[in-house]
Amino acid sequence: MTIAASTETDEHSQASVGNAGGQRRRATLGNG
Repeated sequence: MTIAASTETDEHSQASVGNAGGQRRRATLGNG
C-alpha cells in the first residue's frame, strides 16, 4: 500500500511539472 501511494504521488508531481512546462513554452512562443 505504501509503495502504491508513493507511486501515485510521483505521477501527480510529474503531471504538475509537465503542465507548468507547457504553460511556460506557450508563454515564450507568444512573446517570441
